[in-house]
Amino acid sequence: SVAITVMLAVGVNVAIDPYQSRPDPSAGAAETRRPYAYRNAYVFKAVAIKRLKPKAIVLGNSRTDIGVDPQHPSLRRVGTVYNAALPAADMQTIEKYFRKALASQPELKLVVIGLDLVAFFPHKTYTEVPSDFERYLDDRSFTWDILDTAFSTHTLLTSMRTWGQGLSGQEPREYYLNDGRRVRHLPDDAKPIDTMKFHLLQAYIRPGGWYDGRHVDASQLRALQAIVDTCNSRGIELKLFISPSHAVQSVARAESRMSDEFDRWKRELVRIAPVWDFSGIHTVTQEPINPSMTGYQESSHYNPVIGRMVLDRMFSIHNEKIPADFGALLSPGMLEDH
Repeated sequence: SVAITVMLAVGVNVAIDPYQSRPDPSAGAAETRRPYAYRNAYVFKAVAIKRLKPKAIVLGNSRTDIGVDPQHPSLRRVGTVYNAALPAADMQTIEKYFRKALASQPELKLVVIGLDLVAFFPHKTYTEVPSDFERYLDDRSFTWDILDTAFSTHTLLTSMRTWGQGLSGQEPREYYLNDGRRVRHLPDDAKPIDTMKFHLLQAYIRPGGWYDGRHVDASQLRALQAIVDTCNSRGIELKLFISPSHAVQSVARAESRMSDEFDRWKRELVRIAPVWDFSGIHTVTQEPINPSMTGYQESSHYNPVIGRMVLDRMFSIHNEKIPADFGALLSPGMLEDH
C-alpha cells in the first residue's frame, strides 16, 4: 500500500541519514560526512547550524566551502566552528545563513566571509540552489527539520546513492566533513590545464557565461553592509577577504575587460569595511599548472593549504611559508595604490 511504501522510505532515510541530521556524539568535527550530501548543501547546512549552534562561522561560496578549514586554531579559539559556505551562494543568501547562525547562537563571536565578484551580481537561480531551501532557515524546531528531511523524496534518492557508495567500497570523490568543509578530489585522469581551460571558458569567454555583461548589484552590497552593521553593533569579530583565485583568473579578467568591474567592486567593498585582498598575481597564485599542484584544483578553487595561509595572515599568525606579497588589508585611502 501507499502507507507502507512511505514508511519504508522514511525508515531508509532515518537509518542512512545521508545529511547527518541527527546528532552523533561519537563523531569528531573533522570526520567524514556521508557522500552525496554536497548535492543538497543548502538544506543540511541550515539544519547543522541549528543543531551545532556554532560560536564561529565561515561563509562564502564554493571557493570558501572547499578552501577554508574550520579546524584552524584562530577560529577554534572561540568554540565550535562551522563552515556554512555554499556552492553558488550570492551575498543575499550568505546574509540569510548569517542571520540563521545568529538566531541559533545569540553568543556568536566570530564571522569569516570569503568574498567573490560573482556573489555580487544580480540574483540568479543556479542548479546548485534548491528552490525550497529557505523553509529550513525559518524559526521552526530542529525536530521538524528532521521530520521534513525524513519524508523527502530527494533525501531518499540521496540515501540510496549513499548506500550504493558504501556497497562499492570506493572512496567518494566528493563529500562533506562534520564541520561543514567540502572535500573534493578530481578524477585521477583529470588534467589541471584542461580543467582550468573549462572554467575560464565558462566564466569569461562563452557568451552568457558567468561574467558576461554582469555588473555589481546594489542589493548584494546592501546584504554585506547589513552583516557588517550587525557585527559592529553586537561586538562580533568579522574578517572579510577576497579569495585567492589562481593568477590565470587575473589574466582572463584583463583579456575580457572585466578588470574595471573587479576594481570597482573592490572600491565598493572597502567603503563598507576593511577587506583583506588575496587576489591578483603574486607568489602563491602563480603556482605552476601541472598534475602535482597542491594549492589549486583549477583556476577558481583553492585548497586548504592556501586557505590556512589566508587565515594565518588575517589573524597575524607567524608562518614562514607565507610570501611577503600574499595578502593586503585594503582601506579606502590606500586602494588606488594597491
